Amino acid sequence: MLRASRPTAAAFFGLIRGRLTRVWAAADGHAYSQGTPLTIGLFFALVAAKFAIGTAAYFLRVSDDGGFGEILIMIAVMVAFQAELIWRRARALPPVTAGQDGVDANDHQLVK
Repeated sequence: MLRASRPTAAAFFGLIRGRLTRVWAAADGHAYSQGTPLTIGLFFALVAAKFAIGTAAYFLRVSDDGGFGEILIMIAVMVAFQAELIWRRARALPPVTAGQDGVDANDHQLVK
């Protein structure tokens, strides 16, 4: 049960981070994304959750063979879910061109 909760928690944190990351289209046609302090906090929350799961496994006397490699896998799962969600959000952005409908070349359109 504890083993199944680790990738599930990583996927959950990845989806939340992907949803909270700012995504916008620039006038040059490129899509950009930027994390926020909350997305950084969620990364640290994932590491803290892994620590809590490991501590619970220790006190419940459940074998917890996970180590540094398991943390790397959790981070990889989180980043994969986050990247997929950001990519889908960026793909849904309408094209923005300079001078069209009063849009300046420096304006950004955020997708929530």
